[in-house]
Amino acid sequence: MPLENLPHETSSLIRAITSRDDRKVNKKIVWWIVGIVAVLLLGAALWGPIVSNVEHPKYKVAERSGNIEIRDYAPMIVAEADVKGERREAIGKGFRIIADYHLRQ
Repeated sequence: MPLENLPHETSSLIRAITSRDDRKVNKKIVWWIVGIVAVLLLGAALWGPIVSNVEHPKYKVAERSGNIEIRDYAPMIVAEADVKGERREAIGKGFRIIADYHLRQ
């Protein structure tokens, strides 16, 4: 039955309830969007420190001249794999070569 055929009080009540339900749904949608954006921003903020958390060799500065440093590095083991090809594919191949060698030791 169309709202126009109902008594004025009833149609006003139905409109108010419907409007309230729509607001609840809209609030839920807004909160979901806010939550998703917050998670994305947090992930973006933490990405740099997570990715740059790599091991750095220990060293002592032997001489310094302005922005230039002469460094003495502690002994370390370095592994290299010479791989030709597209960058992304070569990184994967090189990693597998070094990982296979390391796992066999």
